[in-house]
Amino acid sequence: MGTAYIVYIFTLLLMISAAYSYRRYLGSKANGHVNQSYIMLPVIAVIIVSVIMGLRDNVGTDWENYKYIFESYSPQYLYTVTGVMSSERIEPLYSLLNYLVASFGGSYQLLLAIIMGAHLVILFLACRTFPRYSILIVYFYFMVLFLSTLNIHRQT
Repeated sequence: MGTAYIVYIFTLLLMISAAYSYRRYLGSKANGHVNQSYIMLPVIAVIIVSVIMGLRDNVGTDWENYKYIFESYSPQYLYTVTGVMSSERIEPLYSLLNYLVASFGGSYQLLLAIIMGAHLVILFLACRTFPRYSILIVYFYFMVLFLSTLNIHRQT
């Protein structure tokens, strides 16, 4: 349990630093003096956090259900899965992502990393829209959504 808190604190600090760096990048871009070095920390942070979150194992109340969907995936069923959950509809984009990852021989952890990466890219797009509040946006995301439940990452 203590290791999980260390990982979450590291992730939070890394992402807040990345948000600050991204805000500086946007500020330099607005001033016409683009400093590309400011964009490196957010890119590295997204990769690191995506890998860390992809390596999670059996985390959350619905982890087994989504792993079952991934493992029982069959290419002829693009929008549904076989077995117990055959009557349930799966979101088309999530189903397509399962199909692509499974087709290339990827693991469930790779799927989780890709989903987390997509969340973080969208988060930084929000920061681009509101650069003045980028640190607050990242802090809110990680303190309210990220630390309270990881289920939302698989469900969106």
